[in-house]
Amino acid sequence: MKQELVRNVKEDPADIRQYFSEINIKLHCCRYWMLSEWECSDMAFPFWRLYHNSISGASVYYKGVQTDLTADRIIIIPPNTAFSTSLSCKPDERHKESIRGKRITNLSAVDTLPDKQMVDHLFVHFNLGLSYDSMQPGVYALPVNPFILSLLQKIKSNTVINPVNYNFFAGLPVHTLIMLLLDQIGYESWQLYKMDKRVLKAHDYIERCIDQKLTNNMFAERYHMAVNSYARLFKENAGVSIQQYIQKKRIEKSLMLLHHSDKSIEEIASACGFVDRQHFSKVFKQVMKMPPVFYRRRLTF
Repeated sequence: MKQELVRNVKEDPADIRQYFSEINIKLHCCRYWMLSEWECSDMAFPFWRLYHNSISGASVYYKGVQTDLTADRIIIIPPNTAFSTSLSCKPDERHKESIRGKRITNLSAVDTLPDKQMVDHLFVHFNLGLSYDSMQPGVYALPVNPFILSLLQKIKSNTVINPVNYNFFAGLPVHTLIMLLLDQIGYESWQLYKMDKRVLKAHDYIERCIDQKLTNNMFAERYHMAVNSYARLFKENAGVSIQQYIQKKRIEKSLMLLHHSDKSIEEIASACGFVDRQHFSKVFKQVMKMPPVFYRRRLTF
């Protein structure tokens, strides 16, 4: 009798409220290149990087540890990880910093690269959003299984055939690959901060209005607090002052534009909220230890 009663109990699934974290993958670029130079030092970026080379020879260095790029592994690097790269020598033996290469236009050309002392290089830049871009810095080497290999082959083929227009079907393997790799990274590596809603809203506002003048008084008024009280709340949650955070976000956006746009230095300065090119160059050099013109010319594709 009890078993019959249990079978007759009906639950409406709509009565059970479910909550899902929103993961918004924003792709900035997906390219397949051949490299002859890849000499970079202490590079930190405000976006994730994914690397896969089927030809050995290139390496990534982080905190004295060398990670080689090989066919059986994918390298994934969280935002704001200061790492170095090399193709021909160790970082402490290099005489210059530069990236030199060109787009692969024919997959059959990959077989000829070792004879030219070159490597193939698939790279993807992306962001996940504020909460999920705060992973612990590091270089994560993840194994390539047969399914991931099939995704890589699709991505490389799509990139060669049409390097500009990533429609739904061309972008789907890239999104699938990213989600599979993120699932392989241990939970302990993630830094999922719980911030005061007033600070989270300020972060979002800064992202959207980075080209405008942003003052402490303005934020205090928006969230109905005294200036000093809101400044203290922000620093307790973010770890830095409001103005330090704003400068950090301005530089991060400038790096994004230097990598992923054709805007001039003047246009980038304006888009990131700097008074003029001179002010932008001064702050950029203080943070990145080089002027933006040098950075774009030598250290971007």
